[in-house]
Amino acid sequence: MMSQNQPNPEQLKIINYINGALLILAPVGTGKTRVLSSRVVNAIKQGIPPEKILCLTFTNRAAKEMKERLAQMCPQQFRYITIKTFHSLCTSILRIEAKNIGLPADFVVYDDTDCKGLIKEIFGLSKDRDIQNKLSQIADCKTKASHLELSPNYPLQQLFLPLGMRDARLASKYQTILQERHGLDFADLIFYVRSLFHSYPEITQRWKQKFDFIQVDEVQDTHLSEY
Repeated sequence: MMSQNQPNPEQLKIINYINGALLILAPVGTGKTRVLSSRVVNAIKQGIPPEKILCLTFTNRAAKEMKERLAQMCPQQFRYITIKTFHSLCTSILRIEAKNIGLPADFVVYDDTDCKGLIKEIFGLSKDRDIQNKLSQIADCKTKASHLELSPNYPLQQLFLPLGMRDARLASKYQTILQERHGLDFADLIFYVRSLFHSYPEITQRWKQKFDFIQVDEVQDTHLSEY
């Protein structure tokens, strides 16, 4: 455990390790968030500009906790640090780059409740479990999309073929309706950023240069497309 102010020797190694890749394995309640926050503060002390720091996490709760920690530890620099979930980072990227892949910049993000309502209507399902499974299957197709399937011109029905012919057609309809309503679901946020980075090397390079220090919390909760 880390005391309120004093890290133990193992934690100190993490805090002082600024350059290069580092994987931290720590169970709940061992002061991980405080150590990661201290590492960010140390990175700034070592000369990394706060605007070049990206802290990514999986949940809004974890992002909020990181923000609160850093607001206390480095109040002056805190406002320049990017602290986001994967989905909120992808939303920010797409707001800026949307026009490059034919997305409207004023897109709205559909939450699971909105998406399940649409799926219920299109697939004619009534049980909540079946609706949730169908949403998960559609998201899975996007998550596992290959480089070929990330192409902006790749046919939607082909992307959803793992679901079978009938469901692929209905999943394409789901996606088309989302597009007509300027909507993206959570899986789309990751999918379209991957598509953007795959198809436009100059945009990829611009975002690569934006951050010098990237720290991911709760990395075990990420899937391959986020990674």
